Amino acid sequence: MVSSRPETEWDETEAAWMVAAEAYRRQEICHLCGWPKAICQSRDAENGLTVPPPTRCHVTTAIKRAQEARQSGPSAKHDDALLWGAELKR
Repeated sequence: MVSSRPETEWDETEAAWMVAAEAYRRQEICHLCGWPKAICQSRDAENGLTVPPPTRCHVTTAIKRAQEARQSGPSAKHDDALLWGAELKR
């Protein structure tokens, strides 16, 4: 290779799309539920919604169980410094 010139990661069009997408999310999407504000903040929607039973996140359940088990052990210091994750069993 004689020479190279790095390409810009975002051109003006892509940057404008990202700015517009962020503005849309900020202005039109509820930060609590993720639904459009026109629906979730409408008084008419309050009695027109049903809430199905919750679905359990089994990854979070496994992590919480491991955290609880560790808290009762002798090495329970500095838990705020631990990075927890989960892996599928093989």
